[in-house]
Parts: sequence; C-alpha cells; structure tokens
Amino acid sequence: MDYSIKTLHDGWIRKFHKRAMESDVQIKPNNLVSIERLRINTFGGLAVISSGYSGTIAPNQWKSAKARELLGLFLVNTGSRGATWGEFALHLWPDFGTKTARNNFHFTLSTLRDTIGEQYIIHENNFYRLDKSKIQIDIWDFEELHIKFRQYRAQNKIHLADRCARNALKLMSGDFLPEFYNEAIQAKRTEIKNKSEDFLMYMANRCIEKHEFQEAIRLAYKIVEKDPVSEVAHEIIIRSYVELGERARALRQYERFTTILRQDFGLEPGIDIKNLIEQLKPDNIA
Repeated sequence: MDYSIKTLHDGWIRKFHKRAMESDVQIKPNNLVSIERLRINTFGGLAVISSGYSGTIAPNQWKSAKARELLGLFLVNTGSRGATWGEFALHLWPDFGTKTARNNFHFTLSTLRDTIGEQYIIHENNFYRLDKSKIQIDIWDFEELHIKFRQYRAQNKIHLADRCARNALKLMSGDFLPEFYNEAIQAKRTEIKNKSEDFLMYMANRCIEKHEFQEAIRLAYKIVEKDPVSEVAHEIIIRSYVELGERARALRQYERFTTILRQDFGLEPGIDIKNLIEQLKPDNIA
C-alpha cells in the first residue's frame, strides 16, 4: 500500500474508534457496527422482529418450518447451559437414527442462523443457546415478572406485586407458541398457563378488594376460558355479580358451572360456592 494512502487509512480507523468510544458503540472483530437487538414475541404465536427485515419476519421469509420450531425449542432450553444437538433432535426427529438426526439438526440450525442472524446463537462446550444479551423475548420478561411477583407477595409489598401482575397481563396476548406440539414446548405452555392464572387470579381478587367488580368478572372469565372447571374463578364471577346486585346472573353462572362439573366429570361443586349460592335463595334474602 502507498504510504500516503496507508497513513490516510490508519487515520480514518483511529477517528472511527474515537467516535465509537465516545458514542458507546461496541467494536467487534470483523464487524465495525453494533449488533441490533432481536425482538421475539411468543404469546399468540412466534413473531421475530428484525431490523434486517424491516419488521417482523414474514412466513414466506422462513426457509423451513423446522427452523421456526427449532427457535421455539431454543426459547425453552436457553437456561444456564442450553441444550445439546441430541436434546434438540430428540424433539424434532425422534424416530430418526443418530447420523440422520445430527445432519438434520445442523442443516436446520444453519437455516435458522441464516434467517435470524448467526450472532444470536451461542455454541459452547457442545451446548447451544440463545444470546440473552442480544435478544428481547416476551416470555423471558414474563417469567422474570413472575419471579419478582412472588417475591413481592412474600414480602407483602402489594403495590409492587400489583405492578408486576399488570405488566405481565399486558404481555399475555394468547397462548405460548400455540403452533408447535412437541413435548418440550407443550410442557412449557402448561407452565406458562399456570403462571398466567396466578396473575389473573391475584388481580381478580385485588379488584374485588377494591370493589372493581366488572373488572374482576372480566379477569375471572379469562381463567374460565382456559380452565372451565376452575371453581375459584367461577366463585369470583358469582360473588362479583352478587355485589353488583345481579342475582339472576349469579345463579345462571352457578348453573353453568355445576352442569360442566356433573356432565363432564361427575363431580359436585365445593362447599364454599354452595354456601354462597345458598345465601341467594329467597328464604335467605333479608
């Protein structure tokens, strides 16, 4: 290289590094721009938002359905260590031999990297995981809120528990990855459903405490949609109708609940909800 050109080139590099340091841009080997954070939504279906695609990656931009499902498995397996190729393959190709399953995994992983960017996936000591520092994912935010929620309740910090529950409810726009049916994601879906009910039940009861009965009914119905035999949720609805002076609607709710219990499960309502209904009978109304 000509000396004058080399001097100009070196001077430009020094200026770039100085500007980068002043603006907190991270300099990475062979990459003189900062990595964009990826956004992944999982409630209501997988949606990957990437600046490289000017928004959400469209269905026709995914080169493989298995690559999408592999990303779903990454989301439930990115813990302290991640998972091995064999653990991923067990869910995606359970009936294939070792060699074929391994080849399928590496081909699908390559497809996933091409789609979302290789910088978001870490391979270390035979384990694969997503790089949490570069990705924002609603399910991780949700689970962090649930941890804090339980801590605040244990510490009786009600206003902070309320805030966690409200923020979690904002994230819940549907089931967790409803399009996938492998065992790992289904197990995670059940876990998330239970945590969602924790938030809904808590907020419904808080609404009753604050005499916000219509909102308590709305939240309790969300639980009933997923768990039609949740006696606590039905009791919240019935009690709220009673407080609103809507005795007939309270009785109809009880009748619907008992019908489901008897016809589908051969069960009877519990003593608490029976006592509540007993108070609504004409002989017991003052």
